[in-house]
Amino acid sequence: MGYYSTLSFNLNKVIVDGNKIKEVEAYFSDCEKEDVTGFYNVKLPVKDGELIDIELEDYYGKFYDDQLFAKKLKDAIKEGTVQFSFVGEDGSTWGYELTPDRIIELDGVFVPIWFRQAYCKNCGVLIGYIEEKTLKRLGNVCNSCAKK
Repeated sequence: MGYYSTLSFNLNKVIVDGNKIKEVEAYFSDCEKEDVTGFYNVKLPVKDGELIDIELEDYYGKFYDDQLFAKKLKDAIKEGTVQFSFVGEDGSTWGYELTPDRIIELDGVFVPIWFRQAYCKNCGVLIGYIEEKTLKRLGNVCNSCAKK
């Protein structure tokens, strides 16, 4: 018996290394690899150096290769952030946020509907979930950019 989940994702100004993206696609196109499951045959279209989609045959499946995919995709990112999340058949939630420097494991939480995802206007990193008026007061920048 396998564990099914649904994948969703968000791409925020993701600039990638074209050669490394092709390597990721090639790795996940090999059906002989035992560690390739849900991301099998993934397509990662790039336009003018920017990742514009994560194309799969099905966004509902057994994503046992989620951590592997996160690691390989992270290595191809030059700028921006990728968030992808899963909702399991039992309602559990998890995911990842990828930047050129790190992989952050995400866990599902409930936030008020008036909170919005806030990204730094300079570097694109996720600041957090913030009320819109607070975000404007902070100037839409992360701590690292604010220190510069």
